[in-house]
Amino acid sequence: MKKLKIQNEVFKMFVANYREWLDILGYAESTVYQLPIHLQEFFYYVEKQNIKKLTDIAPKTIKDYYSELKERANERTSGSLSKSYLNKHQQALKKFKEYLQNHNYEDFNVHLKNETNPTEEKLNILTQEEAKQLFKATEYSHSESRFRLRDKAILAILYSCGLRRNEAVHLDISDILFDKERVYVRKGKNYKERFIPINRRNAEILEDYIYEARPEFYQAKESEALFINHHGTRMQGMSFANRLKVIVETTENKNIIDKKITLHILRHSIATHLLQKEVPLESIKTFLGHSSLESTQIYLKHLKMKPFKDYLEEQNYSESTVNLHTKETQNFIKWCNRNSTTAIEIDYKKSLKYIKYLTRKGTTKKTINHRLRSVKIYFDYLIDEACRVDNPIENTTIKGVKRNVNYNLLEADELEDLYYSFEIDKYQEEYHKYTFKRAKVIIGLVVYQGLNTTDLGNLKIEHLQLSKGKIYVPSTKRSNARELELKPWQIMELMEYANEVRPIIQNKIGNHSEQLFNTNARFNAIVYHIFKKLKKYNQKAENIKQVRASVITNWLGQYNLRKVQYLAGHRYISSTERYLQDDLENLHEIVNNFHPIS
Repeated sequence: MKKLKIQNEVFKMFVANYREWLDILGYAESTVYQLPIHLQEFFYYVEKQNIKKLTDIAPKTIKDYYSELKERANERTSGSLSKSYLNKHQQALKKFKEYLQNHNYEDFNVHLKNETNPTEEKLNILTQEEAKQLFKATEYSHSESRFRLRDKAILAILYSCGLRRNEAVHLDISDILFDKERVYVRKGKNYKERFIPINRRNAEILEDYIYEARPEFYQAKESEALFINHHGTRMQGMSFANRLKVIVETTENKNIIDKKITLHILRHSIATHLLQKEVPLESIKTFLGHSSLESTQIYLKHLKMKPFKDYLEEQNYSESTVNLHTKETQNFIKWCNRNSTTAIEIDYKKSLKYIKYLTRKGTTKKTINHRLRSVKIYFDYLIDEACRVDNPIENTTIKGVKRNVNYNLLEADELEDLYYSFEIDKYQEEYHKYTFKRAKVIIGLVVYQGLNTTDLGNLKIEHLQLSKGKIYVPSTKRSNARELELKPWQIMELMEYANEVRPIIQNKIGNHSEQLFNTNARFNAIVYHIFKKLKKYNQKAENIKQVRASVITNWLGQYNLRKVQYLAGHRYISSTERYLQDDLENLHEIVNNFHPIS
């Protein structure tokens, strides 16, 4: 509200100096104009509270002012002030705090949380095809050729080069370096300089404008400005916006017109299009002139991403695991929102605060590690979607958690008995014979190669290397790939399964995927029913985890630690070392019983 007048001379001075500071730092014209108005409105409120000195403004004063803002009616539309507008007021106060800190005043504290999901900030990004339509429209955007060529050059600078409006306004002819195919941005945000590469096509557009169209403008030789108006003076921000509006309308494309494209949305669009082309985030940061990668991550987060649930399913997680990770991730996102950050922005230091929060709640170390596991997977998902470049807690684990892998372990002969005891012939129904032959193959891969449910579910027919007597086990998020030797009798059964049994099962269930074990049910369910039957042969047989643990423990009695790590597919040697404690239990019993000093 620029009509509000403040009386305090010191406050007036602050507003004037704040405006000058923003201008010197190279902020956009709209920012230099609007933020001091919002600051003036704040000082008007402060005066009404009979506060006359900056030192008397407490954090509570700022919070009370903001609460009043949130309750104020919107003069243009019904309802309250928009969230976007409230965020602008916050920006004004936070930037004023930064201004004061730069002038050695540290006691102005702003403790306000950004309003989330402001509807006005939902950007209508151009598609790549729509961007091409804008360029096409410049062939008809004006009756005079010089204006049409200038319109196309404007798009080349604001879209193709991704410049901010203020940066485009201050470009000079000498800043277009045709020999190096670069654009020199001398007055970027905060007066940061940078070079932007241009491709041959955009260089040609700028050449056509500079050498053919620009000389036709009034007093063109009198100005160094790249873009000049019909008066021969430097074009300003509003003129750029007006020309873009004309170009948009010239497309006669309702979808483009309805998007209400602004100059800054052109910048958002090229950044998004580069991201879609899998350009590294670090390169986009340099291209946009951002000082930190976080700015780029926030700037591009509107890019449509596949749902996290879809990502988890693509990683072959079970339904229950997908639901667990989704739930834990939602809890983490809610915590981020309460603490004025996002999963895209958060760094290692703030991530530790999340761990402290869980600890204060009395969460056990084991549960914290489970929750961190979900968050780590979510960060991997954000990296996969090019919204982050790092996983800040990739190597973070709470120490001191006792991991118990001492299942009721089976000896090697007990494991082999499970395989040989599994009867097939007694099943009279023909189809059941085939499913039980499949089960026999699965049991063999569990008791001899130590595969788990995920490994089995990921196997494809192409992974069989029967001529070599081996099977290839692909990597997962938690395990390494490996090539494992098959027992001679496994080779014969796998050959029969692949050539005779599998095609019959495929035709019966109508599933012709490349998976080695085709099924329309959840693979976990099949494994569960197999072990239910195995328990009839050996009451000690509990589940696939127990059998795998038994296999790994038996391997440790035969091979060195590194070889067992490879056979088990463990990514870290520490995972293999956990199974050593089973041997130590046996050794402990021997020592107790037979040690001479006992």
